[in-house]
Amino acid sequence: MNGKFAFRRRLGRTPAALVAVVLFLAGCGGGGTGEAGRHQQKDYNNFNAYLADAGGAGPGSHQVVFVGIDGAAWHYLDGLFDEGLLPNLKRIKEEGAYGYLRSVPCYVSPPAWISMHSGYLPAKTGVYTFGKWVREEQKFKGVNAADVRVPSAWDVASLAGKKTAVTNVPVTYPVRPVNGIMVSGLLTPVG
Repeated sequence: MNGKFAFRRRLGRTPAALVAVVLFLAGCGGGGTGEAGRHQQKDYNNFNAYLADAGGAGPGSHQVVFVGIDGAAWHYLDGLFDEGLLPNLKRIKEEGAYGYLRSVPCYVSPPAWISMHSGYLPAKTGVYTFGKWVREEQKFKGVNAADVRVPSAWDVASLAGKKTAVTNVPVTYPVRPVNGIMVSGLLTPVG
């Protein structure tokens, strides 16, 4: 792997449900289904090609909602769905798109979440775990958004003029300006 994930755009009208966070990107999406009603995916060599294609979303475009539940595997959630629990999440799964995600080699929350919302592996993001050693202060400190060396999906959407709402995403403190709202999540200092 070359240190980043391939850019992919799902062509279809359903929102994506991933694996406690919500991210809205108004105006993204579009497209339709291909042969036999199956969803198509289109690969891009770089992000500029993706933006050129996705930027054409107009009046018929849809909102994209990503829902992430840290540490919840589908086999566990499916058991809860079968028991009649979590009906709203079950509906999102049934009416949206979902998948099994491959995590990063250091599969603790901070690097996994950052890789998921940026498309880059830890070697590029600069985040490998919950903390970092600060040599000047001779202290171990928790990582924060200032330690992330790459843009997130909402940064790119904001730059493209799309409205975003980001809530409770790990490692988003201190919050950055977005075209919308952001409420930081896991690793936000208390007090």
